[in-house]
Amino acid sequence: MPTRPSWHPLRVWLIFVMLSGAGHAAAEEGETLVQTYCAACHSLALVYSQSGNNGFWRDIIDLMRAKHNLGPIPPEQETAIVDYLATRAVTGPVEGRTQRRAPLEPVFLPGVR
Repeated sequence: MPTRPSWHPLRVWLIFVMLSGAGHAAAEEGETLVQTYCAACHSLALVYSQSGNNGFWRDIIDLMRAKHNLGPIPPEQETAIVDYLATRAVTGPVEGRTQRRAPLEPVFLPGVR
């Protein structure tokens, strides 16, 4: 009768580390790209205080292009930025901010062109 392979805790840990490394590298790339493109004009506290899905962040990038002169971003880098920001949840208050800013005027919202 064949025996099942044993799942030694070290083997499980190594598999976990190997699989989680790819996600960590993608997150680091996304964070670096946000620092490169977004922090050129915005405080990172402002960027990270927002949360939304991929569609929300694509709309924000489109708005920045249309109204605020955002330069070209290669498509694969834009996808990395959107994926990173969509998965990065706002988990608590941003340091140095006691409240959210006042709502934007409608002309500055995504979808208004």
